[in-house]
Amino acid sequence: MKTVILGSGIAGLAMARLLQQQGHEVVVNERQGGVPVKGNAFLINEEGMEILCALSPGTEVPGLLTNAFHRFKPSGRLVSAQQMDNWYCSRRSDLVLYLSALVKPGTVKYGRKFSHFLYKGNKAVAAVFENGQLEYGDLFVGADGCHSQVRHQLFGPTKFTSVEVREVLGMAVHPELAASRKGVFSKFQCEDKGLSFGFIPVNDRELIWFSQMDVTLAGTIPAGAADLKKYMKNLLTDFQEPVQELMEATDFSGGYVWNTTDFDTLSSFHRSNVVLVGDAAHLALPFTSAGVTNALKDVKALLSSLEMHQGDLESSFQQYYRERMPIIEEHLQTGREMKRIFLDPLGQPSKHSLPLVPKQPQAPQKQEQLEVLYFTDPICSTCWTIQPQLRKIKIEYKGKMEFEYKMSGLLPGWQGFERHGINSPADVAVHWEEASRLSGMPIDGSIWTEDPLDSSFPPSRAFKAAQLQSHEKALEFLRRLNEAVFMQKKNISSQQLLLHIAQQSGLDSERLLQDLEMKGELLFREDLREAQQLNIRFLPTLVFKLNGEMVGKLSGDLDYESI
Repeated sequence: MKTVILGSGIAGLAMARLLQQQGHEVVVNERQGGVPVKGNAFLINEEGMEILCALSPGTEVPGLLTNAFHRFKPSGRLVSAQQMDNWYCSRRSDLVLYLSALVKPGTVKYGRKFSHFLYKGNKAVAAVFENGQLEYGDLFVGADGCHSQVRHQLFGPTKFTSVEVREVLGMAVHPELAASRKGVFSKFQCEDKGLSFGFIPVNDRELIWFSQMDVTLAGTIPAGAADLKKYMKNLLTDFQEPVQELMEATDFSGGYVWNTTDFDTLSSFHRSNVVLVGDAAHLALPFTSAGVTNALKDVKALLSSLEMHQGDLESSFQQYYRERMPIIEEHLQTGREMKRIFLDPLGQPSKHSLPLVPKQPQAPQKQEQLEVLYFTDPICSTCWTIQPQLRKIKIEYKGKMEFEYKMSGLLPGWQGFERHGINSPADVAVHWEEASRLSGMPIDGSIWTEDPLDSSFPPSRAFKAAQLQSHEKALEFLRRLNEAVFMQKKNISSQQLLLHIAQQSGLDSERLLQDLEMKGELLFREDLREAQQLNIRFLPTLVFKLNGEMVGKLSGDLDYESI
């Protein structure tokens, strides 16, 4: 399989190196005429550095360990000092040159600005460049950054959020300060307005610095080096040493102005055989310092999925999205919250925490844990009547079983519906009354004669959207849905009622509404596909897996002993 990568930044080069380590043919295409070394520096957490180290074991990766964070007032008074998990500050040029040297000679083709894809049916067969050249391939990877043309080709124009914060970055040569602040991320922060200045040593001579500013304070930022230096010194006039020293030690011809923005997570990271990684797939605000680490973790997750599914691109891409999207969504929201606090700092000094996303906690190693895929539906009466037995088994086998809830799509609609002798709402009313009598669980079947549901798909999609926010809150949401339909005779296909119950369950109802039609629908369709593959014909069904292999399957009205 030949892989064509568009973009030779960190993500593109890391993916090329990993693919070549596995023996794949790879071509990387870069729009610039040579190695893209522009840019300043960035922070990478321990997870990202582990991925980089695996690209060439035994080789030292460019980067300086940064394990402390000091916050100051503009006056220079220390406000707090915190330990950081092992983060590393690396110059962008150093890392790009390092990765470029790891791929095989001739892998990267420069001067190729992407134009569009050639398709055969719905499958891309070649990338076309503005210089008229083509590159044929089997798999295409968009690693072309936040203004990705590949993303534009797949999903249309990106709706970026408005720019509320600008960031100016620079590199200063100051050996004494680099030595005295080695390993420390220092940040000077105004407490009454959105204005800050931070710096980190990148080696024994140089420091990367950045200044974040509310756009209402920033005005027009000049482009010329001399004017930019004067502008920054005036803007930071209240900031004491070493801020002013760094301004004097900076060559502003290399200064960079960043209009910070982001965009909502995509409903998918792929179309057919074209997939996105890094900033092309998602973009978080710079407050999180998560960009490079996330790009590297994207590459690792994508390669793992491709290896697991052995050439099945659709399954690989779906697994990659399922693994990465919840983490990306969390980082996106974290960045937005950090921005909100930055723009309105008054009255919330306690919220000025470490401006970095935490390292993703590693799940403890579990020996012989049984995975249980629980196929259910919000209007399944048997799923409701076995709840006491289900709670008992969860308590009895806590830590030994891990439940994953799947929606099975019990009632798509009434037209042409027939399932186990039921083909109308009146049939369901009779069935529910019988289920209540046999189980002793409270069920009122009269909803099917008074206000029958048209479909169980709306609450099923809502549950999948809820899972994006919180596993525990999603289960609380499902329980309340069950109570509403079985005991309170409420039509849970109503969107207004779904949002109300979501709010009662501690979920963000506005976010749920946004996720319903795209992300929730996508995850619901994946559940339906899995139910079809496993031949799920009765509800509930419990599919038992051990080390990824199915070891058992139970369906229907189960007692505790059978489970």
